[in-house]
Amino acid sequence: MLKGLARGDVVTVTRIDRLARSTFDLFAIVKQIVDAKGQFRSLAEPWADTSTSTGRLMIAVLGGLADVERDLIRTRTAEGRSRAKARGQHMGRPPKLTDVQKAERIASPGMLPSVDPLPHLKCSRPGFGGDGHEADQHGNTGRVGGGGVGALRAS
Repeated sequence: MLKGLARGDVVTVTRIDRLARSTFDLFAIVKQIVDAKGQFRSLAEPWADTSTSTGRLMIAVLGGLADVERDLIRTRTAEGRSRAKARGQHMGRPPKLTDVQKAERIASPGMLPSVDPLPHLKCSRPGFGGDGHEADQHGNTGRVGGGGVGALRAS
């Protein structure tokens, strides 16, 4: 719907909560509508009408609230992550390779096979513990400090 907006189009919703899940999302959608030179109107909330100066003011206030909401979410998420790490809780997906498979691979870094073993192990480079940057046939990723197949080491 938003991609097809033309100048002068009016997007009308019955209630604001039917358009977006959060204040931040609502503001982003309304901003897209206004940037396309369209108008936004809510039937249940007459203050949310971008065709009036009062409605534009309310949308601007809504934008400020959306920014505060996003910042609070970011702060709470960071705090929760810190608490989980302090408890020793693993963050992210569980590893695909067992400790034995990792040890076998790390034990012989100089003996690189001619075929990449990761597809056989059904594992990607990040799943193995690499940095996710594809290496060329010599193990070079083009990044400073290596990061290729031969650069995987025990930590």
